[in-house]
Amino acid sequence: MQLRYLLRELLHRPGRAVATSVSIALASLLAIAALAVADAYSTGLQQPLRSVGAGMIVQLTGGIPPKLEGIVFPHPNAMLPPDGVMRIEAEVDGAVRRAVYMWDIAPSGFISALGVDVKGLDRLDSSLEAGRRPAPEASGEALLDGDYARRLGKTVGSTVAVGGKAFTVTGIVDSALTGKVFRADVYMPLSRAQGLAAASPQVGALYPFTPNDVNLLLVDIEHENIERLTHRVREILGSKAVVSSEMSLRDAIEGVFFLSRRMGVFLATVVGVFAFAVILRATATSVNERRTEVAVLQGLGWPWSAIRMQLVAETLVLAGFGALLGTVGALAVLVFVGAIDIAIDLPWDITSTPHFLAEAQVNRQQLVSIPLEVPIPAMAATWAAAVATSALAVLIAVGRARASPWHALSDG
Repeated sequence: MQLRYLLRELLHRPGRAVATSVSIALASLLAIAALAVADAYSTGLQQPLRSVGAGMIVQLTGGIPPKLEGIVFPHPNAMLPPDGVMRIEAEVDGAVRRAVYMWDIAPSGFISALGVDVKGLDRLDSSLEAGRRPAPEASGEALLDGDYARRLGKTVGSTVAVGGKAFTVTGIVDSALTGKVFRADVYMPLSRAQGLAAASPQVGALYPFTPNDVNLLLVDIEHENIERLTHRVREILGSKAVVSSEMSLRDAIEGVFFLSRRMGVFLATVVGVFAFAVILRATATSVNERRTEVAVLQGLGWPWSAIRMQLVAETLVLAGFGALLGTVGALAVLVFVGAIDIAIDLPWDITSTPHFLAEAQVNRQQLVSIPLEVPIPAMAATWAAAVATSALAVLIAVGRARASPWHALSDG
């Protein structure tokens, strides 16, 4: 390969050089931007559930109690079968937090309560605005949601009644940090919530609930395993299983196309195929225009392999420059846009309140702002794809153009 000849050819045919480089630059820019936006949406859809330390929430649809009074379960929070809980825990190697979510409906007002295990209580430490979390085995300690505490004038050391039982307030939780997924007025140790539910006549009328049972699972699972576990949970619990995850929250957003990493990869692939077609056409045209020149090189003793390598090198230089230009452009776009805002209307199943109580209604829309980050793997993949597609395009074009040098010279 002759470096001087390579540079001369690139400068001698500026039209082809510009067309190829710009095509690759645009393809690289669109691919990187699409993957960055898709990744941001995917991350944003995970945030509501991550606010409670889960990648997936598992529930089971049940019945409506005979009377809506005292401790009751919302109908998406039926008792989970103990064997089903153990099988789900086995699927994710125990990365499950058990919980009980319930309502306390009384003439004096409505209270939502969440009982969580030790890991759940540990997680609440990060959202404390005052006081401390309850001791895991404490029978009469609880946390209050900040909004609820201020509305009732409660502070650390006050008492609050749930299910007719008094709890000492050991801490106040910042509502903004706990999010809106299973936001509760009162947070307590799991064992205490299990005891209240087991003693409730309305719960007992529907389920054989014991002090060891739960009606909610918070599963700590990575993004790539969500789809598999969703299918397994539905196989284990049946058609009434309610599985909330990034996949289900995606359905809550309307009119948005870039909703998943898979979609981002698909769009990047489409852009890549289009760029490959443009590069193939430009390269084939260039090779056809240079048939006489190639024949002269063959007549001067250049082997066909050297000629092919020369043409490949020219295209790769243009591909590298185009990929660099596209990457710089994509970075500029990402920095300029900065972040995207996603408005998620959380389903009632994971933000449940009694429909018939006006004072219990909450705004279920959660606004999530996600910074657009530079997708390093996507950049590397884009560079590799630009080089590979360009090399393939020129090899196809050169392979089709190969002919006898004497024939090419006579045609010229």
